[in-house]
Amino acid sequence: MPDTSDTPQRCSRPKCRKYLDNDYAFKQCGTCLSTERKRKAKKRAAKLTEPVSSVSTSSRADRDDCEERSRVSPGDPPSSATSATPTTASTILRSPKGIVPPPPPPLPPQRSTLLSTPLPEPTYEDHPIPNVSMTYQNPQALFEALVLFTANNETTFTGGYAADFDPLISHRQHVAAISLWVWRATKWRFRVHSHQPTDNGHKTSYWCCQDSYHMQKEHRSALPNAKPRDCAGMDRFPCDARLNISSNTRKGKIAVHIHIRHHENHRAYFDINMPKEATALIRNNLDLTPQALANLVRGSFGNMTPLQIHAAWRRFSEGIWKRDDDPVKSAELLLQEFGEEVDHFRIPVEEGVTMVAFGVKRILTKLRGRVVEIAADATFNTNASGLELYSIMAEQDGAGFPLSYCFLTTASAISPGKRKNALTLWAIALRDRYGINPRFSHLDKDMAEIGMAKSAWPDSKIQLCQYHFGDAVKSRTKKAKLATMPYNSDRAHAEFDFINPSFKPLGNADTSEYEGGAHENASTPQKAPKRRKQKVQPPPPTQRDRPWASQTTIRIPPLSQQIVVQPYESNSDESSDDDDDEPSDDDEGGGQGRRTFCPEIHQDDVLEMMQAAFCAHPFLPGEAAPNSDAIHEWAVRRMYQYCEENDLPELWAYLWENWLRPTRWELWARSAQVTELCLLKTTMIMESHWRRIKVDFLCHYHSPRLDFFIHILVKKLLPHYYEKLTVLLHPTGRYRERSSWRDDFKAKWKQLALRKITLPLNDKYRPDVNQWTCTCPVMARSRFLICKHLVQGVRDLPVKFFWTVQRRRTLPFYKHADLIALDGRPVGTDVEDKEVLLTDVPRVELALEFAMNEEDSAWSRGKEACQQHMQQRIAEMEKFLPILRHQVQFGDERVLESIEREGGSMFRFMEQVQDFQRRVDSTRVQGPRTWEAGASKTMFWKPMPTAGDG
Repeated sequence: MPDTSDTPQRCSRPKCRKYLDNDYAFKQCGTCLSTERKRKAKKRAAKLTEPVSSVSTSSRADRDDCEERSRVSPGDPPSSATSATPTTASTILRSPKGIVPPPPPPLPPQRSTLLSTPLPEPTYEDHPIPNVSMTYQNPQALFEALVLFTANNETTFTGGYAADFDPLISHRQHVAAISLWVWRATKWRFRVHSHQPTDNGHKTSYWCCQDSYHMQKEHRSALPNAKPRDCAGMDRFPCDARLNISSNTRKGKIAVHIHIRHHENHRAYFDINMPKEATALIRNNLDLTPQALANLVRGSFGNMTPLQIHAAWRRFSEGIWKRDDDPVKSAELLLQEFGEEVDHFRIPVEEGVTMVAFGVKRILTKLRGRVVEIAADATFNTNASGLELYSIMAEQDGAGFPLSYCFLTTASAISPGKRKNALTLWAIALRDRYGINPRFSHLDKDMAEIGMAKSAWPDSKIQLCQYHFGDAVKSRTKKAKLATMPYNSDRAHAEFDFINPSFKPLGNADTSEYEGGAHENASTPQKAPKRRKQKVQPPPPTQRDRPWASQTTIRIPPLSQQIVVQPYESNSDESSDDDDDEPSDDDEGGGQGRRTFCPEIHQDDVLEMMQAAFCAHPFLPGEAAPNSDAIHEWAVRRMYQYCEENDLPELWAYLWENWLRPTRWELWARSAQVTELCLLKTTMIMESHWRRIKVDFLCHYHSPRLDFFIHILVKKLLPHYYEKLTVLLHPTGRYRERSSWRDDFKAKWKQLALRKITLPLNDKYRPDVNQWTCTCPVMARSRFLICKHLVQGVRDLPVKFFWTVQRRRTLPFYKHADLIALDGRPVGTDVEDKEVLLTDVPRVELALEFAMNEEDSAWSRGKEACQQHMQQRIAEMEKFLPILRHQVQFGDERVLESIEREGGSMFRFMEQVQDFQRRVDSTRVQGPRTWEAGASKTMFWKPMPTAGDG
């Protein structure tokens, strides 16, 4: 048989001579198929419009029932249709499924009216709906029929209506609007299956969105960075539903036909799409945080989720801050738009380094020439690009103000010192553009930031944060690890001859122990010692070898849990065989041959001595020496002696190499700068700034894009600092907005003013109110450089003093018009009478040492005012005495205990005054002296005249 697979086929219509392709699916060509479809459509339309001259008796009942239903108004129940006007037979049209009533009144002509026509409330009477095609008067009647169809759990519905032709609405749009009405009526949503254009209109087929037989397939994203997420989807039901809606033009009218097949009355479709009203609400409130916006939207639209609202907010807000798909490039373009507020630093960096830096122009211009102390720090996890955020802040009245920000990453760079070089270029740009030359640079122990400060500001005193310094020492002393960084004992001995070169740690050195990274002057590691050979012990005999042994099992700890101490190799070239040497047990601190880096009993002492060395300064007389070099030697000698006495060589090596050697000492000791004493002791202004960024903003915007984060900094964070700096530089006479340290300063001052001073005063304490110094240990450790001896050595202060006083970096540390000593002289004036200072005798509280004249008594109130006040106090005591005598008759011990507890100081004061008067009246004992011990409280008392004096 011949092969006809390659023979072209002709169209099956006799009069058509077109050839078809071999892979063509139909027997007729496209033109013939279209012609055939149009012919069949015209035939169906003619059949529908064919008039009927007579109706059989059997079908008239159905016709009358249909007429009654078509005449029911939208608001009336179905039972009220019996009174409607009958329809004549000449107006009845024939349908393929039965008799239908005449067309309903036309729809409104406008499309907007069609889509927004309010539908009536459904009535859920139990009224049967026949499975015949019915034509309703209007869409409202059809809507009611659909509601009843759903309420009665019917499976099939067929119906339609006719309306006037509207040229502004296409048939496809008409069908789409009707599908929304079907959704509202049945509570089931249908999705499009197919669109079928007809000769005179359009037909669309729908499937139920909750139909399990026609569930859409899952489409995975083809994007390279897409993250596949499992989604359970909504519940599905075997409803096998189908909806067909057609809209055709017939004799100048629009005929709409609806056919529904739904086999299960399942739960309603829950719509999760965002309404237009919710979208408008989000668009008008983009300044709100996503959480606040979610609460606002969900209050009106409960079906919205926070993630859905956040996605809409992000999509709308991108127009404000997004300038490019690349976040770094978009951030640079955004900074150029913010030219009035910030200054974009275009810094050339090496390959592999990404940097975006800018200066806060509105703050830099106001603080030009005023910056004395700065603080620098870094934080991470602030943006989705993974760039670290660096910032430099200036101290002004104890508060921090951001000068510049830098976003930096060096992950792709391979050159050494890449981070330090990039940060140095940033700091130099800030210095050269705005003249920022601080005298103090407060940093943590990051060596890249330290190198940046040394390169950009070589004359600035680098001051490490006291908190980070103490935390590093405390954390290392708590570790049990013995190995520490290489220790050069010869160099330590060359610096201070009292250091014994033989006092050095045992064991191998660990080069990773440097705090903040290895320093440029790090010690050269000494030669690693030879490890002792471990003797291989034969395996113990088994139970089979020792059948007489008991079944008791003794567990021996593994060798990894035993600490083996290895000594350093000797400097001599002679080698010795130590294979047979046994480990010595001369460790007293370790106990049973174990050594400890720093036993718990010594940790607090070590931290205390290091903090004392941190706070020491030539301006603060006390236990430390009076100059910088002597303070350094004092701190090293005290720590070395402590470690040597307690046999802690590893601890000494750690402290020397990280903190006490000269190149590290100058980084953290305040005494390294002898001309001034910095106001800040920590980098808390930076930590507070990070807290404000992360707690107030980033908690609402998790991992934002770089450009959006810069928008947050410039538009939401920095305006707060603009207003605060304006109030600070231009006082308004109101002290409502003040630096937070002033409230703490006032509270501490009031606390010290009420603290009791033990008499006689310790010989070590020598307060000097004029210079505002004291040798007590509290003065040097104080955050505000105050102690109870100085606070109680001045007169009462008004509240305004705490809001206007300015701290100083030289002696005296406080100088104010209201700060007056008890002798009437303002603090800080040159004292010519050296005898008044009493530097050669033990000094007590200055409030009690300086005798005041009679005119200056009672805090300069005047003699008459003082007398009136004393008379008032005496009258109060006289009123209290009868009340006190009344309590005697009850004999209540609790009352006596409260009197002794609360009035103890008054009773002691009375005894001292009575003893003072007794010694004045006596002729056998020595009279009281002004400066004797215990006479401070009676110094200003005038003795009563004796009987012989009268």
